[in-house]
Amino acid sequence: MPPYLFIVGLRKKLQAAGNRNGHERLKKWTRAILNHLYYCASKRATEPAGVTVDRWQSTADHIQNIHEFPSRNFNRCEHGPAIRNTVEWLPQGMSYVSTQLVATWHTS
Repeated sequence: MPPYLFIVGLRKKLQAAGNRNGHERLKKWTRAILNHLYYCASKRATEPAGVTVDRWQSTADHIQNIHEFPSRNFNRCEHGPAIRNTVEWLPQGMSYVSTQLVATWHTS
């Protein structure tokens, strides 16, 4: 699948999920999630594949205000603490989001 179509498809899935009752905040995160996908793809050539996959999977945790992941190759977010008070986080436990983000990496 061409990368552009992959990004468009992911954007549509995130927007559709954001239209569900109780998931409205996800829409606000769509652009940041897609930007992070580009960032992960750019790192893919310079780091082990396991780190890149873990970096991408950490997105689902990050948007729920979870910034440390001790059981992964990529074990914490790279941003500073200032961001933690400036955004509207998703409620923890949004399994749909986690499933979609992890699944997108493995189907690309």
